[in-house]
Amino acid sequence: MPHVDGRGRGDLLVHLIVETPMGLDDVQEGLLRQLAAARGEDVAPHEPGLLSRIRSAFK
Repeated sequence: MPHVDGRGRGDLLVHLIVETPMGLDDVQEGLLRQLAAARGEDVAPHEPGLLSRIRSAFK
């Protein structure tokens, strides 16, 4: 990225904040799946994580 004053080049630093949707109801999840289908993306079904499987084993 060129410097503002025109001499040399500098680093381009980018700060991103990514929010992962969690706790979606069935309607919201369906809308996200429709969006993925419209974009031609393949969505894998949700699988419970390690802690969820351990908790369910002790119930």
